Amino acid sequence: MKLAGTRSWRFAVEVSDLLHLALRVRDGAALEVPTGPDVPPELLDPPVPRDPAETVGAGADPAAAGTQWLPWWRELVELESRRQLLRPDQVRQPWRAVTRRLRTELAAAADPPRFDALSQRPALQAAARAVGGTPRRSIDRQLRQARGWREVIDWPVVNRAVRTVAEETSTNVNELN
Repeated sequence: MKLAGTRSWRFAVEVSDLLHLALRVRDGAALEVPTGPDVPPELLDPPVPRDPAETVGAGADPAAAGTQWLPWWRELVELESRRQLLRPDQVRQPWRAVTRRLRTELAAAADPPRFDALSQRPALQAAARAVGGTPRRSIDRQLRQARGWREVIDWPVVNRAVRTVAEETSTNVNELN
């Protein structure tokens, strides 16, 4: 993506545990989420609630939980975006302190496995508790399987894109972020 106000571009690929967790909660609890341009499609392999007796229907209304899910999703995306787009030249505090604070904010937005951070969204909290968290290894395995066990990043494609951007913007490749 082009960084506003600069000649630099940034390429980043990362799997956000919390964004994936939010999608698992939505799909695993079959929440009725309002449609919108920022609502991602369903997961290809939705999770099953860890305790069928604890389904969202038992503790909350799927429509109410879905309505609560969308603002939560937007908060998580905003927090993750701030973390991804932050550059060292934009901060005056030690870089480690800034990134640690952002990670703490992200973790506090969900707080699995009890999801106490969702106490102001009780229907969503019940859904999240029913679905539960997912170990990172499981997410990584699903991603590798979906890509036929190839690397997450197709580096030859990235290198071609970087060289194209450098050429189109008359920028040295080493100056691109």
